Amino acid sequence: MLLFLVLRASGALAAVHIEVTAEGGPELRVVVANVGDESAQDVAPEVLYRHRSERQPAVEVAPGERREWYIALDAPPAGALPAVVRVHYRDNGRTATVPTVVALTAPGTPPEAVRGRLDAPAVAGVSHGTLVLENPGSRAVAGRVSYVLPGGLSVDPESMPAEIPSAGRATLPVVLQNEGGLAPGRYPAFAVLAYGDATAPHTVVVRGSVDVGRDDPRRRRPLAIGAAALGVALITLAIAFRRVRR
Repeated sequence: MLLFLVLRASGALAAVHIEVTAEGGPELRVVVANVGDESAQDVAPEVLYRHRSERQPAVEVAPGERREWYIALDAPPAGALPAVVRVHYRDNGRTATVPTVVALTAPGTPPEAVRGRLDAPAVAGVSHGTLVLENPGSRAVAGRVSYVLPGGLSVDPESMPAEIPSAGRATLPVVLQNEGGLAPGRYPAFAVLAYGDATAPHTVVVRGSVDVGRDDPRRRRPLAIGAAALGVALITLAIAFRRVRR
């Protein structure tokens, strides 16, 4: 599995290009390449896997330079589990965090059938978006969704239950806010659906992007307001799902 992300640092000239590979076993390879004009300092990947977090030694990555880390991880005995990678660094005096998510799979695990997409308008203060999950299978899927975002972006809710009917879809509301003053630009965003049980875990990684615009004070409202609207939407979703099951 090979993922490519091209990101621009918050309010700085340097850029970070991250390649994350998980091939041929449980060893995770993290590559950070600086394709910008200034050094990225204190660059340190942090990996969260199976409820354990491990942070790698920090280094400086000069313009045009690449650095690699190899992290040994225990392969899941069955199914698929998410490994969340967050690369922390300082750029032009500011701190930034760039995330990505990899689903590590046990040998012989079939491809995941559930698919999804993250739809969100440009974030200028607060943005109301949706996560759409589609299940082509003959059985309903019940699990939990969590979000992985770059530092500075917050999400409400951070985690929520999700039920997808067989041969159907579920649309979940999500509220995004630029609390960290991220500079305008496009940033990676991930939604992770986990379902199944300990003997057969399933992981669906939805990769998307979020455009951050210039902050508009007229659109900056507390996330609590968005949470109230979210509660109404969740009730509507539950009623609709019961009707589908009938």
